[in-house]
Amino acid sequence: MKLYTLLAMTACLVAAPAVTADVLLVGNKSAHTLWALDLASGERQAEFETGIGPHEVEVSSDQRYAVVSNYGDREAPGNTLTVIEWPSERVVRTIDLGADTRPHGMAFLTGHRLAVTTEGSNSLLVVDVGLGTVVSLSSHVGALPAVASVALPVAETFEIAGSFVNAQGMTQSFSPVLSAPAGIEPAWKTIAAMGRALGHDLGFDGLDSLRRDLGDRAEAAQ
Repeated sequence: MKLYTLLAMTACLVAAPAVTADVLLVGNKSAHTLWALDLASGERQAEFETGIGPHEVEVSSDQRYAVVSNYGDREAPGNTLTVIEWPSERVVRTIDLGADTRPHGMAFLTGHRLAVTTEGSNSLLVVDVGLGTVVSLSSHVGALPAVASVALPVAETFEIAGSFVNAQGMTQSFSPVLSAPAGIEPAWKTIAAMGRALGHDLGFDGLDSLRRDLGDRAEAAQ
């Protein structure tokens, strides 16, 4: 029993695995909706209204929730997540991310806790989609940490090692140029520690194992 996700701009786009029984979730960016299509017949099973520019769809491991990141359009940046409870096939909440705009990549961590990247603020958030609460992982004071249920400090970009993909599609690594304040760790290490504290091993204990895991996931999604 599987559910799949697909992002569509007018006609089609990327495919990735996801949620329930023989159903394809299709995000329609220009129509600001999400369709649920029966994989066998191709018939539309349900339609949900989202925010402007639904960009990514992620499904919890228990297949209870499908979450849509509303990226926005050229005129207006989006800052919300649409949460759909799949068993009842209804939108149960819209989570406002405040000043953290352009939500993009998402991945469920443990339970119903969802990691969300926001391009507009270069932040990594952790959202409990079941409760509708936001945990902010930020290196600076801002609008979201001020209103988040929990705010956790993490190291700034120039204080960590990492990598990015350039315009040519090549992965480039970088090293820290300054040391983070005592007790402040990179966001990935903070998330791993949160997982262990909650009794869930996320499968990585260092930057090398994290990069391998991300590479494996990216390859599996292709």
